[in-house]
Amino acid sequence: MGARLEDETTKIHFHIFSKDLERIDALFCRQGHRTVGRSKALRLIIHSYLSHLEKKSNAKPVKFDPTVADIIA
Repeated sequence: MGARLEDETTKIHFHIFSKDLERIDALFCRQGHRTVGRSKALRLIIHSYLSHLEKKSNAKPVKFDPTVADIIA
């Protein structure tokens, strides 16, 4: 499977709550059949979450500028 992906992958084993797995299956299912594999769904979820955290941590504070306050008001 890793050979078919663009980026290098690492195989891991972890436990997930059954309710969460049911929710993931429900979001990626169509008429009771999975349209994408669980591993792809989990990769996308993890990748999206980590990208969000990275953007959040790289956020820089914006200096207050009184001219902006005048425009908003």
